Amino acid sequence: MERNTPAEGTRTVDETTSEGMSTLSDRDILAEFSHQDALLQAYRQQFLVAETFTAAVAATTVFSNPTIALALAFLGIIILVGWILVTRSRARVLYYWDKKLRVLRGFREVFDRKDLEPSATMWARLWLGGDPIGVFQLAFGGFWAFLISVALEAVL
Repeated sequence: MERNTPAEGTRTVDETTSEGMSTLSDRDILAEFSHQDALLQAYRQQFLVAETFTAAVAATTVFSNPTIALALAFLGIIILVGWILVTRSRARVLYYWDKKLRVLRGFREVFDRKDLEPSATMWARLWLGGDPIGVFQLAFGGFWAFLISVALEAVL
């Protein structure tokens, strides 16, 4: 009795031959890289919106209701930590597929040149984070620290 046999024409995500070469086709690798890049960008956008909304509500309530602002600040810190952890792990997955993409015949010449890295990728990594912490993530961290100190001063 066979259990969960793969359908005809399918294979596992990343099989390798005895020589260590990937059995994935160029199209599979390109599709997976594109998929992982789209996921990373979507997570960056979602966390940026969540942080911005939480910061806006917390900032508007800091003097009228500092307890609510304090609670929102702690929520913002939790969202910020999630943003950093999720985008860092998604970026690592993207870099894994980037390495596979770099060895493909048609892409090797392009990807061996660092000066051809898309500027959008470079700027997204700088501003929105990924592998290192981004400028916006640092700014939100500073904002939450400031807001907590102001809210605590108003409460006490």
